[in-house]
Amino acid sequence: MGLKTNTESLSSPEFNLTSISVIGNQVSFISTLLATMKRELLYYWRYKFNLVSGIFNNLIYVFTFAVLAVGLNFRSSSFITNNASSFDNISLFLLSGALLIFLSSAALWDPINTINNELYNGTLEYVFSTPSSRTGYFTGAILATLIIQSIGLLPFFVAIIFIGTSISNLIPIILVLLISMVGFVGIGMMISTTAILWKRTTAIVQLISMALQFLVGGFIPVQSFPVYLQWISFLFPQTFAYDLIRYYAFNGTWVTLAPPIYEWLILIVSTPIYFIFSKSLFLKTEKYAKRQGLHLL
Repeated sequence: MGLKTNTESLSSPEFNLTSISVIGNQVSFISTLLATMKRELLYYWRYKFNLVSGIFNNLIYVFTFAVLAVGLNFRSSSFITNNASSFDNISLFLLSGALLIFLSSAALWDPINTINNELYNGTLEYVFSTPSSRTGYFTGAILATLIIQSIGLLPFFVAIIFIGTSISNLIPIILVLLISMVGFVGIGMMISTTAILWKRTTAIVQLISMALQFLVGGFIPVQSFPVYLQWISFLFPQTFAYDLIRYYAFNGTWVTLAPPIYEWLILIVSTPIYFIFSKSLFLKTEKYAKRQGLHLL
């Protein structure tokens, strides 16, 4: 006598499994991505106080950077060619970098946070046993977070415009942000493999994330680095993303590491390479974990 499964009980308003299209035995990447985005955005909407608090938190960062600009000073004559005050230059440097820092943090941390949440809920084995695209699952969670984070970036855009960034330069800045996010998502997926293999890896991930942000110029101009450290920074396309954002934020008076057209080319070519490599590494890690037994997950 066969068991009857009530498929209605598998559905919920947040995540309707019956709405996902299946290609053969594999759930498509796009369907998984859209379903995950819908679920994550519903979670954000459900907890509105946390959502609003996150947006106001960014206002505090804008104020903090303004305070830091009063006390900080760096030799900028070699890579800033405008006549603005030191306060304006440092404020614009910090705030324009913050645009990418906040979005990249979501891309770097969301994959591992998603895995940690599944581990906490005891559902990671289920996720990795279903025929859905794992890449689509994690990418969907990241995109949902990036949508929310984008709303929180409005104070930073207002601040840099107030300091002097031309409104017309916001378009290339946004394009740089969008392209560089693909690369950061790739790095985030590579880092997330540590959670699959070793579970509790928050400390090492935090160390890698912070070191990466410093190395690519998030807090200190790469132009001020020693030559050997600059060459290490050039290995990461995000270095040129920060450089391009500041080039446009400073209305062309920021002296870039390379001609802007070359930096655009490096960013566009290297970003999908990072993503493809990270996807390959993630799938190999998943296969290794399954060969060792699902208990590894």
